[in-house]
Amino acid sequence: MGKSGEFEGTNVFLQTLHSAPTSSKRRIQQALTLAQRLNAKQKECEDLLKRLNQAEKERDSLQQELDIAKSLLNKSQQPYGYLIQTIEEKEHEIKDLKEKIRGNNDEYQNLKLEHSQLLQVRPCRIINEFSGLC
Repeated sequence: MGKSGEFEGTNVFLQTLHSAPTSSKRRIQQALTLAQRLNAKQKECEDLLKRLNQAEKERDSLQQELDIAKSLLNKSQQPYGYLIQTIEEKEHEIKDLKEKIRGNNDEYQNLKLEHSQLLQVRPCRIINEFSGLC
């Protein structure tokens, strides 16, 4: 028998296959075929899991890049937001100061009028004290 006999002696499945009746041989052959298909499907499943893991890693990497890009975009827009806010604050401050200037100008005009009236009244009082004309 040589090498094939040694091989058959070591392979329990082949020994069972040769010694079993025909229907049993058929069942064993089907079981072996199913086992081979199972192994092929398991290998296919492992390959698909590897591809899935790689795809998930790539997705995570892309998500991280997206987050960084969004962060940079937000940071680049912040100075503009700060500038706009500062400009609005300064415009509000200018408006308040203009109102204050208007109020001060009105007060100045009132004081100037009052002063001129006092200047007119004062000489009349002095003259009135001396002559009684005003």
